[in-house]
Amino acid sequence: KVKLFWPIEWLIQNQILEGVCLCLRYLESVCDDSRAWPGFKGVMANKSKALLQVYIFQKAPQLMPPVTNVARCQGRELVRTVRRAAVHPWRDALFWRQAAVLVSALPPSNLPAKDLAQICIAFRTIGFRSLMLALYCRRYLDERLEVVNTFELSSLLLYYTATAGGASDDQEFVQKIAHEACVEWRKRENVPWSAWKMLVIGAAHARVKSQQLFTTAAPHLAQGVKFMTARDAVDV
Repeated sequence: KVKLFWPIEWLIQNQILEGVCLCLRYLESVCDDSRAWPGFKGVMANKSKALLQVYIFQKAPQLMPPVTNVARCQGRELVRTVRRAAVHPWRDALFWRQAAVLVSALPPSNLPAKDLAQICIAFRTIGFRSLMLALYCRRYLDERLEVVNTFELSSLLLYYTATAGGASDDQEFVQKIAHEACVEWRKRENVPWSAWKMLVIGAAHARVKSQQLFTTAAPHLAQGVKFMTARDAVDV
């Protein structure tokens, strides 16, 4: 590694290290907040002389996903990039925020339900809550409920209720989804137990007491017990 001292003002003006510059700009914007580093405001007032100690490593961080910038990803490439990132021990809030923006900008008719379901699962895997993506899931269900299968339905519902639950009309919306999951024609689907798990947890997040949903889900969950982890069983 190489240790360098760079003037803060020069770093910001030339954007040599984008991540460092973003952090500096953020701190500058909140330096009046009592939670911010109290000495930062004074440093920024004299940033032409203030130096920042930066370490540059010859090797990139290990175990990073193949693609770390989603800005130019579209369609299936975007879905694949997000899914790959979720299985790596690597977290970058900017990556996940950009992914949520790109997904939410798509018209629901242009995004297959299975792709959106996989994106929601990826976001839940790393525990990243995006209100923008959650509201997009609700919009998607409102507009395309008839073309969404039960597994996709459960994935979108759980991400919405776990992230954006609390709106005044949430219970009515979740009740509608719970009823939809139990309609007659859906009984012909081969629904995995994990979908029923997500449905009952999603309903519980919204505090919806759907006797119909829990009665329908119970035998499927009972059959799936042998495949559950202890965490799955506790959640159910």
